Amino acid sequence: MSADERMPEVRRVKVGSIAAVVRAYYGSTEFKALAVSTRDTYSGVLDRFVDKHGEGPIAGLQPKHINKLIDEMADMPSAASRKRLKGLMDYAVSAGLRSDNPVVVASLKSATPSARKLACSAHRA
Repeated sequence: MSADERMPEVRRVKVGSIAAVVRAYYGSTEFKALAVSTRDTYSGVLDRFVDKHGEGPIAGLQPKHINKLIDEMADMPSAASRKRLKGLMDYAVSAGLRSDNPVVVASLKSATPSARKLACSAHRA
């Protein structure tokens, strides 16, 4: 390795933490199948998420936490932040790290009453 090249930062992450799930998601087929520009966009959002909350347990995230996280990401459209977190949580569910996706429930809780009613009736059908 030349003097001009830098070693990438390697951080230890706790098993079951948000950071561990993000790291695993980056190595997943789902993430690798995305276009490079899409991966760059997603990782920008998720890396900021890890910087703030990476030590926390993925299993402990509840819809109320998701809504708060979305509010904290006010510098980007909330729909975009929600979509990135939904993809991460979908991966966590498929990997057996969670039994549900709190982003989906949080989306219903933050929706208007009529949108929640419509979504709930569609879910029952």
